[in-house]
Amino acid sequence: MAEVKLKNIAAECGVSISTVSRVLSGDTKRKTNGETARRILETASEMGYFDEKSRRLMAQGSRPLSIGCIFISDHESVVSPFFSEVVRGIQSEIGELGHYVPLDFHTVNIAEPGFEESVRKLSLDSAIILGRSPLSTIQFLKDTIPHLVYAGLNSIGGMDEVLCDSRSGMIEAVRYLRSLGHERIAYIGPADRQSDLYNEHRFDGYRQGMLECDLSQWIQYEDAYLSAADGYESASRLFSRASQVTAVVCANDITAVGVMKFLRDSGRGIPQDVSVIGFDNIESSAFLQPALTTFDVPKRELGRFAVKTIVDRRMSSRACDIVIKLPFALVERQSCGSILTT
Repeated sequence: MAEVKLKNIAAECGVSISTVSRVLSGDTKRKTNGETARRILETASEMGYFDEKSRRLMAQGSRPLSIGCIFISDHESVVSPFFSEVVRGIQSEIGELGHYVPLDFHTVNIAEPGFEESVRKLSLDSAIILGRSPLSTIQFLKDTIPHLVYAGLNSIGGMDEVLCDSRSGMIEAVRYLRSLGHERIAYIGPADRQSDLYNEHRFDGYRQGMLECDLSQWIQYEDAYLSAADGYESASRLFSRASQVTAVVCANDITAVGVMKFLRDSGRGIPQDVSVIGFDNIESSAFLQPALTTFDVPKRELGRFAVKTIVDRRMSSRACDIVIKLPFALVERQSCGSILTT
């Protein structure tokens, strides 16, 4: 039986190939008439499109495709507001995949006892890895699982990746604050204490941004874990020695929550005295007082495209790694202001 292609379905339905692609991939960004979508799905099924896709996905064996979602950071999991959205994207795409191929889906956290043994016993075909980790953990996963996809903010390299680059995001954060007239811009987030993390690039981005803006003489930072509590304590240390800081770049929104609480507790106005910017645009950032200026990350899309990358590797048998870069977008709210008006 000849392979069923999108152009065959499009010709049969009298629609464009791009419309067929949107419907079959579950893309909801552009609306498709309900009757048209139903006709495309029925036609694809009648022509054997799903059978062919299933056959190609299962070509390497008769057992179900085994996919894992592995949290490689010992203090980040599905309960985090960032990763919960990424996992929703993964689960959504896994659900679609399960319509035409038998599969097993597993979630594993490095913080669980017997992590390495659990991973070995699962005999995964592919895995999506989330979080930041020392090189030793990453190498273990490379040695154990045939195909890895990293989905997140900090590139690992040497595997398929779906990225929204936080290093570039930190550079943009510095540029934005500089455009508001700020020079004494500090950073709070992972830096020296977490130097064993192989894929953590945010501090490098802040430093590069300061150099590009000719502000290297004002570089100030506090090494913080990605938590509100550590953001608070780090801000306390920072302002005890660098009281003239007028803006803070936070590694993520959760860190910014702690920084903003310290500023309020210490009698500093936001943004009248200090501007604060985050990165990732978790849901609660819009409800802070004042609302947090941040960069939106397409979190669910990180998860969705990670699964799509697994499918592409399986169906194409490609040997080269691919990198999909998703854009971040500035969300201007009330936590940043011009130095000229403060």
